[in-house]
Amino acid sequence: MILSMSADDLSERLLINTVETELRHIQYFRHILTTIWWASISSLVTTSYDIITAVTMEIEFTLFDVSPLGLIIQLDIQT
Repeated sequence: MILSMSADDLSERLLINTVETELRHIQYFRHILTTIWWASISSLVTTSYDIITAVTMEIEFTLFDVSPLGLIIQLDIQT
């Protein structure tokens, strides 16, 4: 089949193959970028959740630490 092709046909076929290969590379690269983007968003959400959880836990620990001290002070005042 290749032997029966003219030089122009062969050149055109080579160009088409090159373009198809480049398009596959672009699609693959786009897929990689999309995956990285979603991973970044997921990481950002997870980090935000971790920060909110840490702040909430700190507030809970602070309230827990203050509450027993408040009870001790109230007991001392009543006694």
